Amino acid sequence: MTMEGGSVSTLHQETLIDRFLAHLSHMRGLSEATVRSYRNDLVKVGAFLEKLGTDLVSATREDIRHCVAEYTLARQAPSSINRMLSSLRSWYRFLRREGVRIDSPMEGISSVKAGKRLPSFLFEDEVDRLLDIEGSDFASLRDRALLEVLYSTGCRVQELVSLTISGVQVSRGWCVVKGKGGKERLLFLGLGARKALAAYLPLRQALLERMGRREEGALFVNQKGSPLTTRGVAYIIERRAREKGLEKRISPHVFRHSFATHVLSRGADLRVVQEMLGHASLSTTQVYTHLSLPALKRMYRKAHPHAERSDS
Repeated sequence: MTMEGGSVSTLHQETLIDRFLAHLSHMRGLSEATVRSYRNDLVKVGAFLEKLGTDLVSATREDIRHCVAEYTLARQAPSSINRMLSSLRSWYRFLRREGVRIDSPMEGISSVKAGKRLPSFLFEDEVDRLLDIEGSDFASLRDRALLEVLYSTGCRVQELVSLTISGVQVSRGWCVVKGKGGKERLLFLGLGARKALAAYLPLRQALLERMGRREEGALFVNQKGSPLTTRGVAYIIERRAREKGLEKRISPHVFRHSFATHVLSRGADLRVVQEMLGHASLSTTQVYTHLSLPALKRMYRKAHPHAERSDS
C-alpha cells in the first residue's frame, strides 16, 4: 500500500515513472533500448490497472495477478510476461526506496514457467551464402562488413550500431563494444571481417565528405551519412536473406546465436564464449551447448570458422 493509503494523481505517477526511468539510465547504466522496454511495460500495465480502478503506485497483489491472467489469456509469450514482472519488481523496489510504498505487491508473485526453446541459428553454409555479397558500391561493401562483424564478434545489434571508428582497430584485429550496463569488452575481428572493413572504410569516408559529415563517429552509416539504427540493420539482414533465397526468419540476434553455436562446436571454452557474448551468467551461455559439441581450452582464432580464413 502507499504511504498515503490511497491512489495517486496521474501527474504524480508520471513524475515517479520519469524518476524511475532516470534511475535505471543513470544509476544502473541500462541502455536506452532497455529503459524504453521498462517504460513500455509500465504503460501497458498502467492501462490495464486503470480499467480495474487503480494505478501503478497503488496496485495490490491481487491486481498484479489479474494482470498476469490477462496477459496469459491474450496468449502473451512467457518471456514477455516474465519481462513485465521483472519490470514491475524493479518499479516497486524503487517506490519502497523512495518511501512511496511500505510494501511490494510483487511478494508471492512467481515468474511464469516457460518451456525450453533452443535459440535459432544458421548453419555455416548459410552464413557463407549471406556473406557472399557481390558488388563494389557503398551499400554492398557496407553490408558485407556489417554482417562479417556481426558473425565474427557475436555482438548484440545495439552494440553493433554503437560501434565507433575510434573503437575499431582493423589492423590489430579487435574492437571495443559497450554492452549492457555500460560495460565495455574487447572482441576479435576475424580475417573476413578485417578484409570487409578495409574495403568499406574508404567508401564510408568518401560518403561522409560528400555529405559534409566528416566528424561522424559511427562505424556503420546509411546513404545519408547518418548512423545506422537497429531497425536499419534488421532490414538489411532481411533483404540480403531474401536475395539469397533463405527462408528462415533471420534477425541480427540469429547471427549472435550462430556465432556462439559455431565457436562452441569447434572447441571454444564455454567461459571464453561467455566473456565474448557479455553474459553475466554462465547458465545463459550454456544453452548453446545443446547445439554443439562441448570441448575446453581452445582459443578464439583456433575456434572461429572465419578467424584466419584466406578466401574472403
